[in-house]
Amino acid sequence: MDNTSLKKSQRCGRGPTITEGKIYLVRHGQSRYNKAGFFARLVHPMRDPRLTSFGRQQARLAACNLSGIKFDHVISSPLRRAEETALIAFGNRNTNFETWESCSEWMIAPADVPIRRSSLSSLRSYKSKYVEGAAYPLPSTLTKSYRRTLIRAFHQAWFLLKGITPESPNEFGDRVEFFRDLLVNRTSGNVAIFGHARFFNQLVGGQIMNNGEIHIVRRDELQHGSVSDQPQ
Repeated sequence: MDNTSLKKSQRCGRGPTITEGKIYLVRHGQSRYNKAGFFARLVHPMRDPRLTSFGRQQARLAACNLSGIKFDHVISSPLRRAEETALIAFGNRNTNFETWESCSEWMIAPADVPIRRSSLSSLRSYKSKYVEGAAYPLPSTLTKSYRRTLIRAFHQAWFLLKGITPESPNEFGDRVEFFRDLLVNRTSGNVAIFGHARFFNQLVGGQIMNNGEIHIVRRDELQHGSVSDQPQ
């Protein structure tokens, strides 16, 4: 979403219905990577980008739409665009924030690599059954788009230069499973999760969420999704 102002239908007052014991998935607001065009993504990888001014507007809209709900847990990805969205949405509320490295975005682009080394180390700890340094398989759908293929090739070169191994689809799926089990067994009541498009798609399936979008699910809906190569 590259808009620079909120549409009338996106303004506060059209948020989710207040319910109890639900999980609220909140995709982060627009990041600098989301806004960047093809050539900008190609020449400037933008590791762990921050929100744009429009992304901060979207975060304030999420704050308004969630304002009437009492949350027992507020969980955020360690990536800065998700943390910033959570802080804007809940910064004025007496709420304890929890950063869960396991709900970070699928790490296949520089934008998905946390700045904090501790978070990056935690992500690597989920690699149990797979060989460090194994070849990363390109999704077959990328062959349909020359631009995506070219960007992905540049991203792979960036990972190689930085000495960081991207996550394979299987590794990502294992991490989402770990998060799902942790969420079901260690939380109760209303839970807000600030995260990412591909992560939420793998967690619950369905359509790819837009920046700033809120999706409400029941705990029994935390089923297998599908790994989808979409902008993060």
